[in-house]
Amino acid sequence: MSKVHNGWLIIVGVISQIIGWVVFYPANPADENSVQAAAIRGDETMAYVGLIMGFGGMIAMLYALRNVALSMEADGGKGSSYAGAAGFVFLLAAAGALVCTGFEFSVHAASSNMSAAMLMGNSLAVANGVILGIGTANVLLGIAILVTKKVYPVVGALAILVGIAMLLTPFLGQDSMIGGIGWLGWAITSIGIGFHSIRSAD
Repeated sequence: MSKVHNGWLIIVGVISQIIGWVVFYPANPADENSVQAAAIRGDETMAYVGLIMGFGGMIAMLYALRNVALSMEADGGKGSSYAGAAGFVFLLAAAGALVCTGFEFSVHAASSNMSAAMLMGNSLAVANGVILGIGTANVLLGIAILVTKKVYPVVGALAILVGIAMLLTPFLGQDSMIGGIGWLGWAITSIGIGFHSIRSAD
């Protein structure tokens, strides 16, 4: 995939994810598993659109960020090993996001409210692993950026800070201030990387 296409994939992924989670997805991460499951079961259409846009955008971002990391690794030099590790973890996080998608699509079709709550709990448990993966990958990518200087240094520093915030999120809660900073910061950092990919292709 060319740098231009990769850059736009990151940016479109960010936009899709934000719209999916904020506008369409009916569940609130601050609620209990059973309440979140009931919200999804109560509005199937909004839930499906939110899930497709939210997880679809996330997976697109993770795939494109993996490409950025692998490109930095292929260039060699100092920091390339960090970039390679980041690319691998981004791929693992994308796989985890697919698993979460499957669990949450199953919530609406569950035979009982209890089964739906259990599926929702499984999804949230895997999601914590995904968040830890995204945080780890961002820290590694940020270090690679600072060492290789192939992307704006401020983006690398922001990626490290965002990564640390996301590593704390599973312990503090997705609805915590740190969790909000982590998700918003990841979006901003990713957009910066996306625009740099587009500009560097000229």
